[in-house]
Amino acid sequence: MGKMRETSKIIALPDGTPVRLIGALDVIPTQGENGGKPGLMPIRLPRQAFGQFAEFMYESVKSVVCGGSGIRLAFRITARRVSLGVRCTRTDFEGGPPEEKRFSCTVDGRKFADVPAPVNIIRVINEEGNLVSLTRISEESRVVFSDLPQGDKTVTIWLPQSFSTELLYLQVDAPISPAPESGRPAWIHHGSSISDCYQAETPLSVWPVAAACQVDIEVTNLGFSGQCMLDPFVARAIAQTDADFISISCGVNIVGERAMDRRVFEPALHGFLDIIRQGHPDTPILLVSSIYWPGSDDVPGPADIRFHEDGTMTCYCYGDKADIAKGAMTLGQSRFLVERVVRRRRIRGENIAYLNGLELFGPEDVERLALVDGLHPSTETYEEIARRFVGKVFPRKGFPRAFPPANGGDRETKMSFADSFPSA
Repeated sequence: MGKMRETSKIIALPDGTPVRLIGALDVIPTQGENGGKPGLMPIRLPRQAFGQFAEFMYESVKSVVCGGSGIRLAFRITARRVSLGVRCTRTDFEGGPPEEKRFSCTVDGRKFADVPAPVNIIRVINEEGNLVSLTRISEESRVVFSDLPQGDKTVTIWLPQSFSTELLYLQVDAPISPAPESGRPAWIHHGSSISDCYQAETPLSVWPVAAACQVDIEVTNLGFSGQCMLDPFVARAIAQTDADFISISCGVNIVGERAMDRRVFEPALHGFLDIIRQGHPDTPILLVSSIYWPGSDDVPGPADIRFHEDGTMTCYCYGDKADIAKGAMTLGQSRFLVERVVRRRRIRGENIAYLNGLELFGPEDVERLALVDGLHPSTETYEEIARRFVGKVFPRKGFPRAFPPANGGDRETKMSFADSFPSA
C-alpha cells in the first residue's frame, strides 16, 4: 500500500518552532479572521477522508475527527516556562451542557500540571448534525506552563480531547528542539465516545491514553464520539498508518443509531477488518465489545437523551423489543457477533483476539463505578477501565500479550497474539 503514515513526526509550527507531533494523522493549515495568526490544526483522520463523510451528521463527524483526544506535542528544553499560542473551538450540541476542558503537561513522562483550555470559538450543532451557529470570541489565547523543573527535559503538552485546537506558536526563553523518536511500540485504538472520553477531566484521563502511559507505549486514539460506524475511510486510514498493535471497540454507536441490524453488522465488521489487513496482514488486532449499558443492554436502538431538572441527563435505548425477532440488534447481541467474527477469523490462522467489554465494565460494577449519564464512565471509571485493559492486554510492559518485540526471532517461533487469549 506504499509508505505507511507515521503517527509521530516533526513539524514546524507557523512561527517556525520545531516540535514532535504525536497521535495525529494529518494537519490542516488554518487562518484567523481579520488579520488573525495562521495556525495548524492536528486532526485524527487524513484530510481526504472528509470528502467521504455522509451529508447527514457531517458536522458531527467533522467535530470529533478534529477533536484532540490523545494528540500531543513533545519537545526538549531547559527553559522553565512555555507559552503555547492556540485558537480553541468548542462544539456544543443543542440542548446539552457546555463542556470545560484542560490541557495537560507531562515532564519526562510524569504528570506536571493541567490548565483550563480557553474557548475562542463556539460551534453549535443540532440533532441532525448540522451547524446552526458559530460564535467567535477571540482570535487567540496562550496556554502557559510555568515553574517547570530545572535542567534538560522532555515536555509534552496534551491537547483537550473534545476541542479542536489550532496551534499558532510556541514561546520559550531558551533553545528548543523536537523530542527524539521514542522507539516505543505504536498502538492504534478505534472506538466510540467511550474511547474518545470527552467526559474525562483531563487529556491524561482518557482511558487509552492512561493505559498507554502505564505501559510506556505510543497510542493514537481514534475514539470518535457517536461515530464508530465501521466506516471504510477509517479502516483505510488505519491500514495506511504504521502500527505494532491495533484495537477496535465497536457496537454501541451502531446499536444506538440503529445504523445496522444483525444481518448487516457481522459482514460489515469483516469488511472493515479486511481493509485494515491490506496494510497490516500480520499485525495483532484486538476486537473489544462494548461495556455494559444499564437498562439498555437488551433493548435495540435508536437511542436518545433524557434531560432532568437537576441538570443531569440519561442516555437510553427506546427501540421496540418486538423488532429483535426481525433482526434488530441489541448491545448484548453485538458482543456475541463481535466474538463470532473473531472466532471465524482465528480459524483461518489470523492474528486476532477478542476481549469482552463486560470485563472492563460489567453489571457487577454498576453500584460501585459511576456512569455520568447512564452510559459514559466518570473519570474514575475511565481510569479503572484503563487498569483492567492493561491487566488483560499488556501484562508484559510495552507489548500486548504474547506479542514479541520486532527482533524477537524467526516468525515461525513467535507466539501469535491470539494464542494467549481464551478461544473465542
